[in-house]
Amino acid sequence: ETWVSGSRVERDVVSWNAVIASCAERGLCKDALQLFRQMVKQRVTPNRFTFLTILKVCAKRAAVLEGRIIHACVVESGLSGDI
Repeated sequence: ETWVSGSRVERDVVSWNAVIASCAERGLCKDALQLFRQMVKQRVTPNRFTFLTILKVCAKRAAVLEGRIIHACVVESGLSGDI
């Protein structure tokens, strides 16, 4: 399965973060949230960078409910002191 310009990319947390952050920086907040959901669905564990990026996306979109759900995930992950 390809991800970027026909090249094969391992879908680890670093590659997910890169694509999610790229969408967020370009203002593609809906896409960033969709990618985050896919990442979690594929059982890739979000890290501090993932959560910071996706919470910023929620703030940009005024997505309060999604932001609260993601914040709960942050607390559950034990990273709340880092974010």
